[in-house]
Amino acid sequence: MTGPRLAPRSSGVHVPSGKSAQLAALLGLLFAFAAHFSPDHVAAALQLYRHRFTPSAVFAEPYALANLAVLAADHEHGALRQTRS
Repeated sequence: MTGPRLAPRSSGVHVPSGKSAQLAALLGLLFAFAAHFSPDHVAAALQLYRHRFTPSAVFAEPYALANLAVLAADHEHGALRQTRS
């Protein structure tokens, strides 16, 4: 494939209706889910995408990613301080 691979994005706002997951599946594209906005809907969005995926010239099988926010610190106190800043 030449050129960039396109991926409908979901910020969690569209997950209850699953529009972006369904669109990516229908078009046979990669699906990217912004899990840091809606962590409770990650599994449902990915399941919907995988279940409805239609192979395309770009992807023969479902390819998805979830963007997560990760926080790391040496100690719990430092981690808690980071969550407040």
